[in-house]
Amino acid sequence: MVIGIQPQKETSLIGIHRLNQEMGLGEENGQPALIGKIRQAILDYRARPIATGLIEQRVEGWMTIQYIANSTGLPVETIFAEIGLPSTQNANKPLDFLSDEVHYDGGPNALSAAIQKVIDAP
Repeated sequence: MVIGIQPQKETSLIGIHRLNQEMGLGEENGQPALIGKIRQAILDYRARPIATGLIEQRVEGWMTIQYIANSTGLPVETIFAEIGLPSTQNANKPLDFLSDEVHYDGGPNALSAAIQKVIDAP
């Protein structure tokens, strides 16, 4: 909630321009100022990610290893080393896609299970 947007269903249905207007933010460089605030919040988070834990409680095929690393606090390199895959160009690919691309033995479910094992390890 860094930029003051309440995480509610109603808020998710409002367009950026309208939300910007409701927040009274005006414009910057011909765009709603809210876009700049969102951009800065993303950059700040990327610079200092906060491990929130894996909210979903389990690894799912839509997730990326970068998402899992950010959620759990485990370094991307550690996850890749433990599952035996190269990290180069692979951290931001959804696991289902990555599994198919690298022909992971056992497919997407096996890859998700391997990463879950890494996360669950003491």
